[in-house]
Amino acid sequence: TSSMLEDLALHVHSSRRKLASQRHTKSVSKLPRRRRIRPMREMRTEYSVASKDKPWLVEALVKDEELARKARKCVLDSLESIYNGEDVPSLGKAILSVRTLALLLHFVGIGSGSSFGSGSAFVQSAVDAIDILNGKFSGKTSDELRVLSIRACLLVCSKFPPIAEAKQMFLNSPTSAACSACLVGLLEPTGSETSNAFASRIVDCFASQDSTELYRLVVGSLTNAGGSDSVLTEADVDAFFNTCRWASAKLDSATTVDLRKQSMECVEVLNDGARRGNISYPDLEKKVAQILDDAERCRVVVQGSGATTLMKNAVMATLSDEGSKLPLVLPLRLDGLAKKLSWKRSDLFETKTEASRCQFILQLLYSLLFLDQAPSSPFSVDPRNLPLAEAIMFCRISQSIGDEATSALHDLVAKLVPEALSLANPNEPDIMRMTGPSTGPVTIAMVTDAINACKESGIDRQAYGRRAELMFLKARADYPSADVDTSVSCALLSMKHLPARAYTYTLLCKDPLLLLKCHLCVWKCNGLRRIVLSVLRRLLDANDYITLDEAPTDDIGYQLLAARNALVTRCLILAGSSNFQFDSDGINKNEVPTRCPMTISLIRSMISSHSGVVAMLIKQGLSDRAVDWLVEIAPECLADAELLTGCLSERNNLTAAERMVTADASLRIAIAHGARDEAATQLLASSALNVLVSSFFLSLGPVGVPVNIIHEDDGHDVTQTCRRATFRMLSAMQCIHGERPALRNEARRALSKMANMCKSEGALGGVAGSVAMRRKTLLKEIWDAVVRASNSLGGLQS
Repeated sequence: TSSMLEDLALHVHSSRRKLASQRHTKSVSKLPRRRRIRPMREMRTEYSVASKDKPWLVEALVKDEELARKARKCVLDSLESIYNGEDVPSLGKAILSVRTLALLLHFVGIGSGSSFGSGSAFVQSAVDAIDILNGKFSGKTSDELRVLSIRACLLVCSKFPPIAEAKQMFLNSPTSAACSACLVGLLEPTGSETSNAFASRIVDCFASQDSTELYRLVVGSLTNAGGSDSVLTEADVDAFFNTCRWASAKLDSATTVDLRKQSMECVEVLNDGARRGNISYPDLEKKVAQILDDAERCRVVVQGSGATTLMKNAVMATLSDEGSKLPLVLPLRLDGLAKKLSWKRSDLFETKTEASRCQFILQLLYSLLFLDQAPSSPFSVDPRNLPLAEAIMFCRISQSIGDEATSALHDLVAKLVPEALSLANPNEPDIMRMTGPSTGPVTIAMVTDAINACKESGIDRQAYGRRAELMFLKARADYPSADVDTSVSCALLSMKHLPARAYTYTLLCKDPLLLLKCHLCVWKCNGLRRIVLSVLRRLLDANDYITLDEAPTDDIGYQLLAARNALVTRCLILAGSSNFQFDSDGINKNEVPTRCPMTISLIRSMISSHSGVVAMLIKQGLSDRAVDWLVEIAPECLADAELLTGCLSERNNLTAAERMVTADASLRIAIAHGARDEAATQLLASSALNVLVSSFFLSLGPVGVPVNIIHEDDGHDVTQTCRRATFRMLSAMQCIHGERPALRNEARRALSKMANMCKSEGALGGVAGSVAMRRKTLLKEIWDAVVRASNSLGGLQS
């Protein structure tokens, strides 16, 4: 027994030295110097895992009453030595001892009997020691001691049978009177807001007789488990309920009112009052408005727990029947506060503006909660005009923002403005692409001036474009993305002899296709084109969520997005395949198309994000040059193989010319990228080659007619279209290389049929003259193309 008691004493009084040594060993490689560890944190860490690290200690104290009595006596002696043996009592030792006493009371109880370490004698000694010890300390520095003393005193009362079991005949005993005097003295208002707030919450539990909440405040906080790891038994509920009834009769009403008045600014008190209905909605709105107006108070609130719950209660109060329906933070006010602050990544670490940033974070949290609850309100904020990405980044790096507020803000942004989360990534591609030496600070106005100078320059436009792009990337690294993108878009869309364009970021997000109206000089300049595509990509991401949110159903929303992607992809394909020369006279057919990496990346991302875009574009019709360029740059085209196979079937609304053009594009996709999925490629190539064979006579035209007489309703020459597609497909089959026997055999079978039809058609008699000669010449060209293709595949199939 003596050795176990000695171990308990060492465990209690030597925890500071052991924890300091352990933490120093773990952190010596990270930080050369560490500040001195506070006693309360040490004991909290030590005893929160006491039942796990040393289970035998608690079990031994519970099983052995004599050992428990000696342990309680040891703790009381430690308390007495603090306030009697030292001229200047140590606050750290006092906190350690009171916490040890509270934990012993919780796990072991007060015991029975009349000895010094058990029963009523122990209760009398414990409350007297707590009362005397708190008298030695005053002021704000004793907040922790006062809170722990209140918990220890309540645990004593909840374990003392006359109070816990409501035995009326013993309630007037000297021990009960000592408990009452100690508790009333601890709950007296002081000059400390922190301890007054805790005392006020305790008093509210007394008034409402909320035993469960009282148990959570006392035991859950004491063991760092929030009450979740402690099993609340029926006996505990009865004990704390009777303690509430006993304590509520001992407290003076004036004390209760004074406590509530002094602690009404505390977040926990306001949340408890809103939950219990002790505070009206107008009063709650008034208190929260005062907090939101004070930057320093916002920093305190957003750092602790309960900030999100308080903002939710405030929004609920605003939208209630008694509320004004007018948010406490108006959009212009929040936008004005955001513009006063610098959101450069280097400035997020400044301590001078930290309080104002915390105020913005708390106001932003309230505004997003209000928007989530009342999206149709005319006073709701438009979050896309705010620096959301920078705000989230500040929450992640700042020590002044608690985890609860950071998590709540992240969840709201993910729900309301999901595209902003990608911009909060410090490794965003646009930022990583910024290279070159620093040329000093860059403002948004400097970027717009550089864009205008590039548009107006007649010579060396590419150099001006590279300069504008570099400045754009640096501005995006220092300023909110929404502000930069809006100003840059207006500059790109403006004309020299027309009034300047004025768009908001929300309007651009709702209609990102506005950027396609940029002047031709913008698309021809590499630097400006990359700026346009960078902004367009972010606007398209935002438009995805807006469209799906505003569409009546998800199916309609996805159809709208597919049509939008098809339009953007078509424009970029036509522009990229023509080297951004939009006039037909300026296009050199022999020139290799430009491979702009950002253009290709955007095209591939839109093709992969929505299936059917490639099939839709091919059905609508693309130039031969555009089809070749699309097949070359986008392996994702193969994902539409099933849709293209269906388009080539007999049961569709395609005309003969459209089917032939689709077959040409499908065969090229199968040859270029079919190795990724041979099963889908086999079906696609078979369908395309069947169309080729069945359209043989359309390519030749009717017999004996000197001109092509088969035309579409719009005047399009069907024969010429099929003829051109036939030669393209025969030329494409020469590119089948590698170990692809299935595709090679399918092509050889089609070529054999084509060769036989050429022989049969050449052997037939017909009209004489120039018409017959022209037909024979065409047959000879087809035959030669078939022979070249068959030779590249190893000969015709017998």
